[in-house]
Amino acid sequence: MSYIVRLTQGGAPFYTFTTHTPFVDPEHFNEYRDSGGTRRLAAIRKIWTIEGVLYGADEEAVITEWDALKAAIEDPDNHPDGVELVRDAVVADFIGGATFDEFTIENLRTLRINPKRHVRAELAFTMQVTARQVFTDASDISDLQYSDQYIRDDCGLLTRTISGELTTSSGTSARETAESLMTTLLPLPNARFAYIQNSGATVSGNTGPGTVTILNEDDTRASFSISIAESGETLPEGVGPGFSLQTTVAQAEGTTTTTTTVVARGPIDAALAAVRAERPSVNLISETETQDAHRCIASAVYVQQKTSRSQFVRSRSFTVIGGGKPVRHTERTNNRRPARHVLPITETVITETITVEVVGTAFGLAAFTLGKPLELPEDDAPRLTPFPTRVSIGRTPSTDRYRMVVVRVYRTNLAQDALRLPNVLERAVFQVDQSSNVSEELKRGRGEQSGAGGTITAGRIGGFASLSFGGVGTRSGFTQISN
Repeated sequence: MSYIVRLTQGGAPFYTFTTHTPFVDPEHFNEYRDSGGTRRLAAIRKIWTIEGVLYGADEEAVITEWDALKAAIEDPDNHPDGVELVRDAVVADFIGGATFDEFTIENLRTLRINPKRHVRAELAFTMQVTARQVFTDASDISDLQYSDQYIRDDCGLLTRTISGELTTSSGTSARETAESLMTTLLPLPNARFAYIQNSGATVSGNTGPGTVTILNEDDTRASFSISIAESGETLPEGVGPGFSLQTTVAQAEGTTTTTTTVVARGPIDAALAAVRAERPSVNLISETETQDAHRCIASAVYVQQKTSRSQFVRSRSFTVIGGGKPVRHTERTNNRRPARHVLPITETVITETITVEVVGTAFGLAAFTLGKPLELPEDDAPRLTPFPTRVSIGRTPSTDRYRMVVVRVYRTNLAQDALRLPNVLERAVFQVDQSSNVSEELKRGRGEQSGAGGTITAGRIGGFASLSFGGVGTRSGFTQISN
């Protein structure tokens, strides 16, 4: 976290130097005048005492920086008219400029804080600036007392509060005067600050930022308090500093789910506009908006879902039955022990089940790619044919989810096939080759194309005419498949 002091001219940067202190220890003085025997507030004078540091590689560089600073503030024809305290490129406070009527740099003096480094590598100094805010002759304030408090949280965000009391002349309203005075004493430095709205009813019933309490029956004395708070980013227009925008990203099984939670407080129209401004425009699968006009709060939860690839294999499993050498014994007769017989190897049946899921319709049937068949004789008769089905309906067709299950059955009674079976399954599981697709599976099912290990039968599958991905004008039905 870094702090700098920026001298300005006409609202534009004029000269900048570093400071070590996050506060400028402001002082406030009220000036009064006598108007027809009535005491009236004439002006408020604010004084900042700023500690600055100039750095350089050597003594000559530091002196050059010092001369540049003096030249910037001593030219009567080209001088600054305001000063800003800046934290991490954000204006935290300012005096002078268009808000004030007079701006003066009262004095500039150096400090000896490190005799060994003083002037050689750094130069510490203090600068005292004064800004004067003049009130018109029509001012009704006869007495004003207030305090200015700065508080920073553990993230360095500033909360500033001005509170005090004022007295106005007879026949005037201290409440109305205080309401207009508060925003004059505490303007918003930039768009990352907002007034802390007080939702509770006050004695005076004011609805603007801050609170005002009338202290006497004639409404000539009132107390007031107004606060501003800083946010980490620019705030939407019209909402309080409690605006919250939280984004949660979860990734699982090739799908990225982003949940955006927005909460805004303020006038309900402004709060709703701020919440809806954060509504995502793509991959939105659900949205929930909540508004409470009594508490002046609006919130929303938006959920987006995006698949990083069009297809991901949910599972590819194998079941193996048989393939061993059964042992048989003859029946025991009299005292003869039963004979043990080792029979030939039994038939091995391998069942392969592949489940494929596809999101969206952009790639069509080409997205349902499958691993190539095993290098074993395949039995086409019990094959479960590949017909995709829509299993999840998204907010838009691009988020629909389709699933296809393919079952292949392999049979062999050859000893050499049983011996190499572990290697065949290992390659299929850990080195997936997506070389087959729906069209190839249909050809294989009709006996037009054999597997890598040959086919046993040529069971024919009914003709595959068309596959509909879009539904029939609605988001509530499942996909229709025609055979």
